[in-house]
Amino acid sequence: MPYITVESGTLSDKQKELLIKRLTEVSSEIMNVPQEFFMHTQKNWTGWTGNSP
Repeated sequence: MPYITVESGTLSDKQKELLIKRLTEVSSEIMNVPQEFFMHTQKNWTGWTGNSP
């Protein structure tokens, strides 16, 4: 069962939904695994800008 983990800065609900949808679609296509078998987690870091200190 493929597992996708995403760690990012703050995203809107729409952005989260689209990100997981697209990652799952592309991964499913590349790996030849049905989308229904994918699991995912998201960690959103409030205040994180993605820039190194």
